[in-house]
Amino acid sequence: AATAVYLRQHPDVNDFLTNVQSPDKDQMRQQIDAFFDAHPWVRADWQAIRKPSDDFRARCGNVETP
Repeated sequence: AATAVYLRQHPDVNDFLTNVQSPDKDQMRQQIDAFFDAHPWVRADWQAIRKPSDDFRARCGNVETP
């Protein structure tokens, strides 16, 4: 729910994430990382939104984030 709210409140971020495309997952990851590097406040917001999920994965022994 928090992700949906955030994306509704930040249409520029929603547009970027909706439209980032590449057949190569590494290239897509690079595009997303470049966006977050250019918008560090978005990265911080995104990390805060994902923290409960990341904490849960860590407790279960699965620290890899998609």
